[in-house]
Amino acid sequence: MAASHHLSPIISLDEIDKASMHHAYGDPLSPLHTLLEPESARYFADGCFPLPIDVSHIIWIATANRRDRLDPPLASRFLSFKLSRPTPSQRRVITSSVVTALLRDYDGMAFTDEVIDRIGEFSPRRQRQLLTSALARARRCGESRVSLGLLTEVINRTNIDQRPEKTLGFGVKD
Repeated sequence: MAASHHLSPIISLDEIDKASMHHAYGDPLSPLHTLLEPESARYFADGCFPLPIDVSHIIWIATANRRDRLDPPLASRFLSFKLSRPTPSQRRVITSSVVTALLRDYDGMAFTDEVIDRIGEFSPRRQRQLLTSALARARRCGESRVSLGLLTEVINRTNIDQRPEKTLGFGVKD
């Protein structure tokens, strides 16, 4: 930041609710209490760099899947926005983005419209997983297009759309 040419750097912290669940070596989010308060951020001193520095100009953006997992005093320092689930047309745009990125690596392959509609029900991460498996399977079968039947087969084989049963370690049921 010291060498930056920008007056207000933006720092993005993704899924901070997950960090707040693990406290084995102390709370990794505790410095944010100081960093997010303008007055205390003006004189912030990190343990590794003990000289006070002014970090009050930083714009902090954080994401969380579950606000209830955040420490209430920390959550109160953020302006919160609850995002609704994407509409079907928005899901199609997201899915198109995932599909376009995947097809760059699978030259000559394609998906049917039914596949695009069905895969939109999943998160982008799961879309990538399922579509990658379906592409590999189609290519192995000598097909140049992933059909809904092939995608359904991949979904059923991986059970990726179902919540796993409670297990210990490597899938050993307790």
